Formats: sequence, structure tokens, C-alpha cells
Amino acid sequence: MTQFMVLSMAKDDETSLKSSIETNIAPADYLELVSNRSWLVAFSGTASELSEKLGAKDGSHGHFFITSMNDISGYGPKSVIDWMDEHDRSAK
Repeated sequence: MTQFMVLSMAKDDETSLKSSIETNIAPADYLELVSNRSWLVAFSGTASELSEKLGAKDGSHGHFFITSMNDISGYGPKSVIDWMDEHDRSAK
């Protein structure tokens, strides 16, 4: 699976995108990073296909951005690093 970052750019109610992620993605395959603002999502497909799966391609869940995470650098909480390690396609 590819790891994606899903970022909400909505100013107001972001719960629609959150609800779509919780409804359409298995709980083990997403990790909420910032409450109602950003998620890591493991998905077999493209960013466009993930957008379609979330029912958000037409903007009905507000403004958002989806990008695959191919080259990552930084430091984060252990829970985030663990999730990324568990979903690392190159380790399988």
C-alpha cells in the first residue's frame, strides 16, 4: 500500500472529510495526525483513486489535498513512526 497524507484546507466544518475517511478506510489503515485537519492513509491505488473512494473528488467534503509520501524526512511521535513502519510497502 502507498502512504498518503490527506490535508483538510477547510476553514469551518472538517468533520465531513473525517467521517468519509472513517467510513471508507479500515481503522488500521489511517491515522489522524491533527484533529479534523490531517491524516496518514494507507491505500492501494493513486491519490485520485483515494479521492474517489472518499467520495471527495468533486469537493463535496470541502477543500483538501492528497499526496503520496515517497521521500520523508522529519521527526515525530513514536505512534506516527510506528504506523508508518507498519504500512511501509518497501519492508514487505
